[in-house]
Amino acid sequence: MKFDEEERGTLRPNEAARWLGCSRDTIDRLCASGELKSFKIGTARYISAAELERFVAEREQGG
Repeated sequence: MKFDEEERGTLRPNEAARWLGCSRDTIDRLCASGELKSFKIGTARYISAAELERFVAEREQGG
């Protein structure tokens, strides 16, 4: 699933969890392990749409 260009380029962890169909705890674990790259602005954590697409594509290819 691609993000529409009109959508913003980042998601908060709860939004990323909904998009992937997993729990927020799973997102937190993936970010902590480095499997899913994220960044912080102040105390808020963000995950880019491109990173989510990379993560899914890698797993679709068996990675």
